Amino acid sequence: MIWSALETLMRPGRQGIGKHLAQLLATFLYGNRSERDSMFGQIIGAYEARGKVAHNSEFPELDEFNFVYGLRREVFKKCFELGVQPDPRSLSEKWKNPDEV
Repeated sequence: MIWSALETLMRPGRQGIGKHLAQLLATFLYGNRSERDSMFGQIIGAYEARGKVAHNSEFPELDEFNFVYGLRREVFKKCFELGVQPDPRSLSEKWKNPDEV
């Protein structure tokens, strides 16, 4: 359910959802390229674990659950602080050109 909330918020599209969602979330949370890239890798790993839960009826590992729970908390906290919903288009552009936007 946490992933559904994040997908609804970020609207990653229909293709390459995990990769695009990870890009959007990492870019939204971090302006620094190295932090953003590190978070991208962590989110991709957690999203793969989500697949095991959704498609294989497996329980997530506690550390996987805690990571996603904390990610959700940070994303929604920032949304409330900014008072706006993230714009996926501008986040995608910032991912591609982090120094220009």
